[in-house]
Amino acid sequence: MKLTEKQKNCPYCHVDFEAWTDEYSSGFSYIDSDFPGHWYVETKICAKNFVLKTRTTIDCCPKCGRQLNEEEE
Repeated sequence: MKLTEKQKNCPYCHVDFEAWTDEYSSGFSYIDSDFPGHWYVETKICAKNFVLKTRTTIDCCPKCGRQLNEEEE
């Protein structure tokens, strides 16, 4: 698969980690794989009174659209 420049430089699916913080909460999100062909996004948000953790199965990067189950050229 031929990647576009946006896909080649996407920090979300090549660095695998995105963190943020604001005055109310902080959190992080990353793309990972349990085993070949099974990709997911995991997000954890921490606020004063709660922690929210989600895991969503995906086939492509939600930021750049790169297909995660295909080989890069």
